[in-house]
Amino acid sequence: MNTDSVAKSEMHCLNCGSPVSGRFCQECGQASSTERYRFASLGRELYDQLRKIDASTTARTFFSLLRDPGTFVRDYLSGKRVGFLGPIKYFFYSFVVQVLLGGMVFWLTHDRAFSSSSAIDLRFEIVSLISTVFWGLLWALFYRRSELNTVENVVAAIYFVAQVNFVAFFVQLVAFPFARFATGLRDFLGLLDILITVGYSFYFARSLFSERLVLLVPKQLILTALYVVLLLITLFGDVILRILTGSVGPAA
Repeated sequence: MNTDSVAKSEMHCLNCGSPVSGRFCQECGQASSTERYRFASLGRELYDQLRKIDASTTARTFFSLLRDPGTFVRDYLSGKRVGFLGPIKYFFYSFVVQVLLGGMVFWLTHDRAFSSSSAIDLRFEIVSLISTVFWGLLWALFYRRSELNTVENVVAAIYFVAQVNFVAFFVQLVAFPFARFATGLRDFLGLLDILITVGYSFYFARSLFSERLVLLVPKQLILTALYVVLLLITLFGDVILRILTGSVGPAA
């Protein structure tokens, strides 16, 4: 190997070419020394990433939202945040476990129906994060007498949707091993997801806003209906747009 090129790599950053005098480049932050990828390198990188996932914090957030979501959200918004996941990270974790579930079920069953369903779920989760903002806006409108501002209602909605994802994940995790023996199980699980969402929305809103049931029930039913309509429009908007475009376009 050319000693001049070695000296140059030791004196200059391999990423940006800037002079390096310490362990890290002062310009881009890359380590001054790098190594070729080996199995040990991949193992260390995987370990470093997994180490960033705090299972205990995730579990504490999950059980707090399960036990008393209103108290948890109000405490978090008022500043009690150490030991709990923020709304975006919690939502992202719920998204990851659902993707892993879809891959695991397809691997166990080799059923293409589950493969296509997991692909739809992946898209659904991306859309639901955007649609969750709409849910929060509706909460801000329907419960405008509460002490929460609009953004805080959106934060509460993100926690709500993420918690629904986690609960649905655990329910499906228990039920999916029986999928081969129950042909209608998938349809039942789809209905169960809806029931979990609606039921938990009542529980969450009751705990968060302390609304009387006579007012809570119609508000949540209307809100759920509007949310479902928005999801359907968002998910199938491209199909509807193509149909409308084709119908108003020039005849072939």
